[in-house]
Amino acid sequence: MKQTEDDEEGQLPAGENERKHKDTYRNEEIERRTNEIRLKNMIIRLSKKYGVPVTGDLGELLESLHQKKIITHKQLVAFYEDKIE
Repeated sequence: MKQTEDDEEGQLPAGENERKHKDTYRNEEIERRTNEIRLKNMIIRLSKKYGVPVTGDLGELLESLHQKKIITHKQLVAFYEDKIE
């Protein structure tokens, strides 16, 4: 097996870098989907607990909770400021 100069300098063998990139992308995609599922489950639980319609949108849920005086205006504003940053 022939080694290249890159191999001697500690670089990954041909194809290995591409595989690592695909693995990283796959892991990020799995994490993103997991977070989406957790968020949807949280929205459903809060909707059922406080009797607000399930729309699947966290912003709408928070607006409904604010209208029912379950969360304060300050909490609502803090959420939106967090989303903007």
